[in-house]
Amino acid sequence: MQTDKEGFLYPHINNECCTECNLCEKVCPIIYRDRQKNVKLPLNVYALHHKDINIWYKSSSGGAFTALAEECLKMKGIVYGATLTKDFVVVHRGEQTAKGILNFRGSKYVQSDIQGIYNDIRHQLRNGRQVIFSGTPCQVEGLKCFLIKKYDNLTTIDILCHGVPSPQIFADYIQYIKQHSVDNLQQIFMKDKTFGWEYPNLRLYYKHDNTEFNTPLANLWNKIYYDSIINRPSCHHCRFTNLQRPGDITIGDFWGIKSSHPSFFDTKGISLLMVNTNKGKKLWEHVCTNFVYHQSDIKHCIQPALQCPNPASPERDIFWKEYLDKGFAYAVKGHYGMTSKVLFNNKIRQIINLIKQK
Repeated sequence: MQTDKEGFLYPHINNECCTECNLCEKVCPIIYRDRQKNVKLPLNVYALHHKDINIWYKSSSGGAFTALAEECLKMKGIVYGATLTKDFVVVHRGEQTAKGILNFRGSKYVQSDIQGIYNDIRHQLRNGRQVIFSGTPCQVEGLKCFLIKKYDNLTTIDILCHGVPSPQIFADYIQYIKQHSVDNLQQIFMKDKTFGWEYPNLRLYYKHDNTEFNTPLANLWNKIYYDSIINRPSCHHCRFTNLQRPGDITIGDFWGIKSSHPSFFDTKGISLLMVNTNKGKKLWEHVCTNFVYHQSDIKHCIQPALQCPNPASPERDIFWKEYLDKGFAYAVKGHYGMTSKVLFNNKIRQIINLIKQK
């Protein structure tokens, strides 16, 4: 796997070692998806939120993932999901404790590094352990193709995905925060619901119990993400933005709940959960008592991530040219108004907040 100029990993073949077995094509999730002819729709669709208000509020939407992961732990299993490391790199890893799976909670608007995880999962499955894997649809399909054979002790959860931004740009954003902050950055929560679930904002956590929210610096990453200006190019031609889901269960935000099921809407967030297979149905039946839920259907849950890929921003090429020629600070100054004055005022606000904390 080699990194391109935009920071995305791509496979490269060593032609001197290649025996032309074509196995890499046989396990490619995209080629596999293109060859599928039978369309299988979800068995059941639910709108839900967790009964535990603490879990509900700290989750991206309704807290669906937490209950699914906890059920796996009850069976002495291992849960694989995306987490943000102390160095602010999004990676996939396995966790076996209730405390550990909390790291998987919440949105991570960056492509995760998944290298080595499929091998580890195969090892756990061969040893007979229950495994839950959560990831983007292409990651789930990739795992299933890699394993080749089906495992009764594996349950897959795909998330509704709007595209994966460049890890390289995200690393630059982290350095940008550190450069323009008066305190040490400790943590990032990408979907804070202070203004309500419909208006998510990124919150920065600093060393001295100080947080930053709804400021130009804190809002910058989500603006970049929602503009689809730095997504992996293939995301704009995604094969998985439809109702043919690769996971046993699909989870995401139930956007449109206010109009489709207005009495069930809540500003703390509502999850969409789609049961796609009999294995997923069995897991749902074990966890459903953890939720307040309402049975829905395909017609009422439909949203962009289930219809078509996000188009690339018209300014994508311009942004990347400016970034590659002159760097992150120059690109976000022109596209997102991050001028010296804005950054200075942001830093003054940080100083005032830090003084208040002390």
